[in-house]
Amino acid sequence: GRDMREVLVFDVDGTLTPPRSRMEEAMSRLFRRIVVRRTVFLVSGSDIGKLQGQIDEDILAATAGVFVCSGNELWRNGRLVRAMRHDFPAELHAFAEALVAASSYHSRTGRHIETRTGTLNVSVVGRNANKLQRRDYLNHDGRTGERRAIASAIEARFPQYEANCGGQISIDITPRGWNKGRIIRDIRDELHIEGVENIAIDFFGDNICPGGNDLPLARALEADGPQHRLFRVSDHRETMRILQAEYRSTDRRDAVA
Repeated sequence: GRDMREVLVFDVDGTLTPPRSRMEEAMSRLFRRIVVRRTVFLVSGSDIGKLQGQIDEDILAATAGVFVCSGNELWRNGRLVRAMRHDFPAELHAFAEALVAASSYHSRTGRHIETRTGTLNVSVVGRNANKLQRRDYLNHDGRTGERRAIASAIEARFPQYEANCGGQISIDITPRGWNKGRIIRDIRDELHIEGVENIAIDFFGDNICPGGNDLPLARALEADGPQHRLFRVSDHRETMRILQAEYRSTDRRDAVA
C-alpha cells in the first residue's frame, strides 16, 4: 500500500566502490540523483574515516544514515548518532595474533589487528597491504579457505563472538548478534520517528555468501518478510547497471515517494 516506504541499503566496499578505493565519477553522478530522491542507508564494516575517504561528503550528508563498524555506529549529517561499544578480552586478541602468526601465507605487511567500535578486525596479510598484495592474499584465501578457517577457530574458542569474512583480506569479530543484521531494527526506529510503519528494503551487497559480512543482513531480511529484495552483486559495476535499470526511470516508486 501507499504507506510502504521503499528503502535502499548498500554495502560500500566492492558494492558502491572498488575495494578500498574512491567511488568512481560516473557512480557518484548517478548515486547523487538517487540519494536525494530516495531513502538511502549505507552499511560498512569500515569506520567513518575510511568511508569519508571513499564517498563525497555531500553524498554521505544526503543519505538517511550511514552505519559503520558493521552497524555498531550510526552517523547522520556527519554526526555520530549512536554507538555500541565493547571491550574485547585480551585472550581473544592473543588468540587472533597467534592465528595470524600460524598462517602459511608468505607475507606480512603490518597492522594485523584493528579495534573498531564493537568490532575486532583481523588480517593475516595486514592492513598496510597494497592493491597487489591484497589481490595475492585474496587468491591465497580462495585456494585455502584460510579466512573461513580462522573465523571458525575463533567462534569455536570464543562462542560468545561471531566472526565473518569482511572485504578482501580480513575477518570481522563481533559479539554474537552484533552484525549488519541488526540494522533492520535500527532503520525501523529511524523511520518510525517520521511516522513510517512499513518498510521494504532493497539491499545491495557483494559479500552475501557463507561467512561473508553481508550475509547476516541478507538472512535477517529474508526472515523479516517477502517485501524485501536482495541484490547479490559481484562488483560496483554490476550495482551501477542495476541502479541505472531499476531506479533511473520515474516508476511506481517515485509516485509513492
